[in-house]
Amino acid sequence: MSKAPERVEDIFEEFVEDYKSVFKEDLKSVILFGSAARGRYVKGRSDINFVVVLSKEGISRIESAMGLVKKWHKKSVSTPLFFTPEYITMSVDSFPLEFINIKSFYSVIFGEDYFKDIRIETKDLRLQLEHELKGKLLKLRQFYLETKGKKAAIIKLISESVSTFTSIFRGLLYFKGLPIPEDDYEVITKTCDEFTEIETEFFKKLISIKRKEAKPSADEAKSVMEIYIKQISDLVDLVDKME
Repeated sequence: MSKAPERVEDIFEEFVEDYKSVFKEDLKSVILFGSAARGRYVKGRSDINFVVVLSKEGISRIESAMGLVKKWHKKSVSTPLFFTPEYITMSVDSFPLEFINIKSFYSVIFGEDYFKDIRIETKDLRLQLEHELKGKLLKLRQFYLETKGKKAAIIKLISESVSTFTSIFRGLLYFKGLPIPEDDYEVITKTCDEFTEIETEFFKKLISIKRKEAKPSADEAKSVMEIYIKQISDLVDLVDKME
């Protein structure tokens, strides 16, 4: 049974102490990111996401964290991202979108702030946005065919994929130099305002399906998927032309 905390901050002290006990001075930082850092944590629905920064010596014995990962899964904590300071510095150009999604909303729980001074180049970001969108479009088409038109499978596909595109939308806003809102609905609205090829209400509908607020029929689910694929295809064409 899950023992998710009532408030995300209730676990901070124990989480840090657990990792200190294993890695000691090799633990350099613990950083909260994701929906909990945006103030969107909901007990029983939200995962809690951390970055754990270790020294090179600490990361070389990463297997020491296996027991902690298992323990904290029971409290709705996802497996942390384990970085070294050096890895952060040399990976920003390779994974700008991932770093944007961390850097946009995060909180240092322990140790040094390794994200404060990182710089993300728009040329690196545009290339990853293009790569991610084209890859996700291929997968979306493939997985839609694999649903065989079954309503439950289509709804599952929508629910599992829409968060990925919201993450990409944050990257698009960053690329345009615009502030990134905390709420997913606002992220979508701002992105659709800036990129008029994609429809605000449609993407809000996708999130409503994910949240089980909207319950489409089988025929409606098929129609949603067809529009979904077309919208992402249009977005791929748009990003391909961005400079």
